[in-house]
Parts: sequence; structure tokens; C-alpha cells
Amino acid sequence: MKRTLERETVFTHFLTQLSHFSHIKEVKMSGHGLAFSCLLNGKSVRAVALVKSSDYWEYRLHLQRPSTTLVVCYRHDSVVPTHVLALEDGRDYEPEDLPGKYASIADVAASLSRHNARIFFGALMCGKKTAHDLLQDMKESTRRKYEAKMHKYQRRQRGRPLAS
Repeated sequence: MKRTLERETVFTHFLTQLSHFSHIKEVKMSGHGLAFSCLLNGKSVRAVALVKSSDYWEYRLHLQRPSTTLVVCYRHDSVVPTHVLALEDGRDYEPEDLPGKYASIADVAASLSRHNARIFFGALMCGKKTAHDLLQDMKESTRRKYEAKMHKYQRRQRGRPLAS
């Protein structure tokens, strides 16, 4: 399936809207791909442009060293351990924040769909205790699927990393 929105488009949109984000300054391209460095609230950070925040897990960015500390994405759809700047709703999320319409992990697990599964999986990968407690209460087949997926995402993929 071809993506309808590309990472380059998200990065271009971010650069266009940069004047609206007063806490981000001095954007400089670095490395390969769409990795860049900038000042976030006066502190130098490594950042990457993604289409969705769940791509953070898909591209295994949590395994890279030095780590990415800011994700600029179009849609925030997963819990990630970094600051997230979502261009779709123009919000800045703190590390491990849930996407806008959810108040707690229990709200996400109450209506577990394929979209909410990304949020729940991100909470599991971040090590949130409430997510792990909810996982233990799920039926065994579902629990095993999540555990297998968590194990898979703790391994590097072959090839060059996304942002080096």
C-alpha cells in the first residue's frame, strides 16, 4: 500500500509553519534522511520528521544512539518517549502523552480498535504500568500477540537506520 502522505511533505509543512512554534529555533539538517537538529526551549535536540508518531516504533527509533528527542509528525497516534509536535492539530505533546482525545490508557483499552491498538502498543513499549496491568487482564491470545510484537520491536531491522 502506498502512503498518501510522505515524510518530505511533513518536513516541508513543518518548515512552512515554523514561525507559529516560538519554542523551536535554529533548525539545521543533519545526518541522512529527514533528521535535523534544533533548539527546543533553548535546549539542543535531535529531531526527525515522520508521517505518524507510531512510525517511531515502526522505524525502531527507540533503539538508535544518540537517541531522537523530538518527533515532528503530521498525526500523533501513539505514545512515544519523546516530545511530539503534531502538525495536524498544532499541539506540542510532552514525552509519553496520549493523543488529544484520550484522558487515560483505560479509555484507549475500553474501545480497542486497530487505531487504538497503536496507542496501547506505544504505552506498552514506553513501560507504562497501567498498560501492562491492562494487558494482564486481556485474554491470553491477545496478550501473547502484544508480547510477541513487543519482542519483535526490540530487535533492529536489517539495513541502514532511518535517521543516522
